[in-house]
Amino acid sequence: MFYYNNYVGGASMKKIFIKSIITAFIALGFINSKVQAVEVDYIQGSDRYETASLIADKIDYQNVILVNGLSIADGLSASGLSGALNAPILLTRDTTIPNSTLEKLHKAANIYIVGGNTVISPNLEKELIKLGKSVKRLAGDNRYDTSIAVAKEIESIKGVQEIYYVNGIKGQADAMSIAPVAASRKNPVILTNGLDSSYKKNIKSYSIGGTTVLSTSFDAFSERISGLNRFETNKNVINKFFPNKTHVNLSKSDVLIDALTSSALKEPVVLVSAASDKSVISGAKSITVFGDIDAIAVRRAKAYLYGDTVVFYSQHQDDETLFAGSAIVDAIQAVGRENVYIVLVTDGTGSEVFNWSRYKNISTETKINLRNAEFLSAVSKLGILPENIVMLGQPENNINEDVISDAVTYFQNSFPNVTHVVHSYKYDTHPQHLATGKLIYELYKNNLIYDCRFFIPPSEASYVPNELLIESTADNNLEKESVLNAVEEYKLDNQDMIREGIGFKSVPGLFKYISSDPKVSSYLHMPEN
Repeated sequence: MFYYNNYVGGASMKKIFIKSIITAFIALGFINSKVQAVEVDYIQGSDRYETASLIADKIDYQNVILVNGLSIADGLSASGLSGALNAPILLTRDTTIPNSTLEKLHKAANIYIVGGNTVISPNLEKELIKLGKSVKRLAGDNRYDTSIAVAKEIESIKGVQEIYYVNGIKGQADAMSIAPVAASRKNPVILTNGLDSSYKKNIKSYSIGGTTVLSTSFDAFSERISGLNRFETNKNVINKFFPNKTHVNLSKSDVLIDALTSSALKEPVVLVSAASDKSVISGAKSITVFGDIDAIAVRRAKAYLYGDTVVFYSQHQDDETLFAGSAIVDAIQAVGRENVYIVLVTDGTGSEVFNWSRYKNISTETKINLRNAEFLSAVSKLGILPENIVMLGQPENNINEDVISDAVTYFQNSFPNVTHVVHSYKYDTHPQHLATGKLIYELYKNNLIYDCRFFIPPSEASYVPNELLIESTADNNLEKESVLNAVEEYKLDNQDMIREGIGFKSVPGLFKYISSDPKVSSYLHMPEN
């Protein structure tokens, strides 16, 4: 923990403070690295066919896989072949090819149709041959046999090293979770009836889904990866096969066609809904949103995107819990608690509570100690390490903005890929919050820092443009308890002049609001450009 108390030091103390924290942290081996803010990309066509064609633009290909865009049962097994051929998965209707698909087919020499004549007609196949394309159909009597036909094609191209089993009826979401793994490892997804499969080899195999979709018989020849629901299975698959991910793709969890076509990119696909647990995104630095995913789901997904180091700047003791509690918890999940810092700007002596008769005659030092005691306990509950706390100690009636600027500049220049998170420069009503937010926003606009976010009171969230809004929520009970436990530290009143619940007494309404929010939400926004 590093202290800078303006009221006892002046300019010389400021220099000592800045020098001491720079020396201490550089001794730990941190260096400066200029990295731009994390990225959110959107790929959405006018329909699923055009979205698939836009995904194809990301691939340098000579081969194409064609599946029925309205009946994806056969297409569930296409991902492994996509990886083996380095081919996009394009969508068609049963008898006609959409123009957006046809345009991409012109670039290919070889076209693989996955599915029988009822899902993609022979006349359509003939049309492709007339265009001078080499066409090969992979099909069976049913979806299970079609997946085996695809697997045998992969065998003929490059051999098979792993097998991924899913339920061909009830396991479509599980198939989409493993699809990018199949594409990246160029191995087959085998659709089953959930009881057994005729396609087995003496190689490493995985069963995707619980025992309600794949019987225990699969455990004799495969490793099971499952969860309580499709989201948890998806999370466990990603953690198993993409432990060092830097980018993820988002797809709807109920309409799975975009998950199928995006699997050709060989990157983890996160299935999302507004209420789903998105903590699996932690560690990624960028996301691509495929299709028309619910806006709430996207802004909650963005809550896990941070640089390698995250610094929160809280104007007062309690602001960090009231307005950024869940954001701090998410940042710790994303980059590790050793890489999350908090800078407390003021000494807290400006609270109106100190005008109450009980506190009117206490010393400045006692006021500061009262405020800092609850602050330190609260941020500990949020997961902040004691050594990652910087207290600038600025008196509220005489804030030196140079001290704040120096702290921001220090973190920017001494740590790799920093995300700065501070009060909003626009969507707030507190003058001090706005002033500090504007200070850091100006540093961003002048290219002195490269990545910043701004937290806001919940009452201001509706005024923020949706494309800029980020919503951090508790995705599980552990995250929720971290925030609620921090809240309790500000309520604690022992009436002993050590813990007096000053934070809660100052703004009881805000504490009651966050305590009653089932998701203990924090709202942030990206900077306006």
